[in-house]
Amino acid sequence: MSINKLIFIGISILLFTNCNKKDNTKDGEIIETIKVGQALSQELKFSDFFKTITPVQLDPNHIVGQIDKVVVKDSLIFISDFYLMKSLKVYDFNGKLLSERDDIGEGPYGMSEITDFSYYKNKLYVLDGTSRRILIFDKDLNDLGTFNIKELANNLWVDDSGIYLYYQNRLDGIDFNFSLYDHEGKWIEDFFPKTDKLNETILSGEEFFFPVEDEVIHYHPYIDSLYIIEDRTINKIRIDFNNNFLPYEYFDISHPVERLKKVNSFNGYYKISNGIKLTKNKFLFTILYNRRQKILLVDLEKNVGIVYKSLKNDLANLPSTGINFKGNSNDFAWYYQTYDQLNRFYQLNKRLIDKEDWIFNGATDKETPVIFICKY
Repeated sequence: MSINKLIFIGISILLFTNCNKKDNTKDGEIIETIKVGQALSQELKFSDFFKTITPVQLDPNHIVGQIDKVVVKDSLIFISDFYLMKSLKVYDFNGKLLSERDDIGEGPYGMSEITDFSYYKNKLYVLDGTSRRILIFDKDLNDLGTFNIKELANNLWVDDSGIYLYYQNRLDGIDFNFSLYDHEGKWIEDFFPKTDKLNETILSGEEFFFPVEDEVIHYHPYIDSLYIIEDRTINKIRIDFNNNFLPYEYFDISHPVERLKKVNSFNGYYKISNGIKLTKNKFLFTILYNRRQKILLVDLEKNVGIVYKSLKNDLANLPSTGINFKGNSNDFAWYYQTYDQLNRFYQLNKRLIDKEDWIFNGATDKETPVIFICKY
C-alpha cells in the first residue's frame, strides 16, 4: 500500500502510562507517549527550517473572494473559493491566472459544494461531498468526467494506489473512516473502523486534514494524541501536556454558550492548528496556551514536543504574525496573507522598509491575496 503513513491527532482513547514506553496491544497497535516541554521565552525562526521564502502576488485583475483551500504542486497554485465566488483557479508561480471555472453549481458539472480537492498526475480530483460524487478536471480545468461515491465524504487525497476518501462525521450506518477507489472510480474497499471518541469530537468549520505527498495528516484542535498508520499498522502516540490540556469533559456540557465560556476561560493548552510536516519526523503546529498563540514543535525522532513563544520570519521583511500554514510538500510549505494584513505591517514599519520593497503598490491590489512559498 502506497500510503506510507497516515497521521492524525485524535483524543486519547486508551490509558497511557510511563513516558516513552512502547507496548503491543492485542491488535498489534503500538502505544508510545512523548512529553511536552516549554521554551516560552524562545522563538523559532524561519531559517531553522526554510532556505527561502517567495511571495506570489495573485493577478489583481481576477478577484479571489475567500480562499478555502490552496494546493501548490508542479509549479502550479490551485485555489478553491467556493463559498463566495464559487470558483476554482489555477495560477503559475508568477501569479498569472492560467485557468478558471466559475460555473460551479450550474449545468451538468454543477456542484453542491467544493468539499475538497487533490491534484495528481496532471488531474484535479474535486470532491462534492454533499452530492456524493467526484469530478475530474485536467490542469486547465477541462472536464474529464465524474463518478459517484457510496457515502457523504469529507476529504480526499489521491496517490498511486487510488483515491482515498475520509469520513469525519458520524453518519448512521458508516462504521469505517476510509474508503479506497481506483482512479477510474471503482470502489475497492473500506477500512479502519470508526472510533466513537474520535468522531464525537468533530466540530464544524475546521479543517483538520491535509496530504503531504504519500502521507496524510489529520488533527483536531481539542485532542491530544497522534495516530500514525503505516501499512495498516496503527502507531498511537500520546502528546503528554502534563495534565494541562483542555479536558475532554468540557464537551459534555450540553449548553453551547456555557461550553464556549468554559473553553475560553481555560488556562492551559488547546486548539492545535495549522499543522505542517517539516522533516521526516518533525511537525509544526500553532497552539493556544493560556489563550495566547504559541508554536508547538513535535519531534518523533527525539520523542519530545516543545512549545515555543513564537515563529519569527527572519528571511524577509514580512510579518511574523498571522502566519497560518495551509499545506506542504516534501520541498516546501505555503501560507497566504491578505492585502489588509500586509498593508498594516508595511504601514507600521514604513520607516524601516522602503516602499519599493513592498510586495504590492496601488489600490487594485486590495482584493489580491499573496501566496508565500517557503522552500525547505
